[in-house]
Amino acid sequence: LGLLFASLLAAFMSTVDTHINWASSYLVNDLYRRFVRPAASQRELVVASRVAVVAISLLAIVIASQIGSVEKAWKFLVALGAGLGLPAILRWVWWRVNAWTEIAGMTVATVAAPVLYAVFPDTRDEYLLVAIVALATTASLVATFVTPPEPREHLARFFERVRPPGWWGGLGGAASRRGAARIALGWVAGNVAVFGLMFGVGYLILGRPWLGTAVTAAGGLAVWLTMAATRAARVALGVASTTPSPEPDARVVADTS
Repeated sequence: LGLLFASLLAAFMSTVDTHINWASSYLVNDLYRRFVRPAASQRELVVASRVAVVAISLLAIVIASQIGSVEKAWKFLVALGAGLGLPAILRWVWWRVNAWTEIAGMTVATVAAPVLYAVFPDTRDEYLLVAIVALATTASLVATFVTPPEPREHLARFFERVRPPGWWGGLGGAASRRGAARIALGWVAGNVAVFGLMFGVGYLILGRPWLGTAVTAAGGLAVWLTMAATRAARVALGVASTTPSPEPDARVVADTS
């Protein structure tokens, strides 16, 4: 029992301390140091980090005390992050997306999730998630169109280094759009492959051989289709630019996102 309890605590701490320190680094480096105290010394940043760790831990205890099960906690976390789904995809395929797209989606989802869960406590989580995604997506799109786009030179530099698929205001032409279509096909096929193989093996284990064989075969076919679509996307994107493509610059990728 002692070993079991220690192993559970170890697994718990390996996740908790990582996320607490991670959150603290965001608050201190991206907010405090950047906007509040740009000239802060290392000692001051360490003190600010410790204060942030304590504040985040207390906030986590308060939130955890209001959650009745691990299942509810996971569903609530998914709801909080629902606003980043569409912006995280669009920023790689659409030139119009900027930082405000993600900020708006994340902010609206963070506010909408606790409000909707508190106002409609008996509503199914799936319905609340759909509502949160709809609100966050609408906010992201509105923010995208009411804020200025990234400079053309910045987009061109990013495109030449990364050569992403999608629609980049004329950059890449039809080849980039063909690459986006093939990647979308690979994404759908990849999902089919995961679920097909997972449920197919499950049916085989549970004594339903014919259904298990059919579903597993469909999953295997989807694996092949995923790989074929990925190869086709690489070929299409390989001719999207006539200039050699160097390795992606992390700073350019970070600036664009």
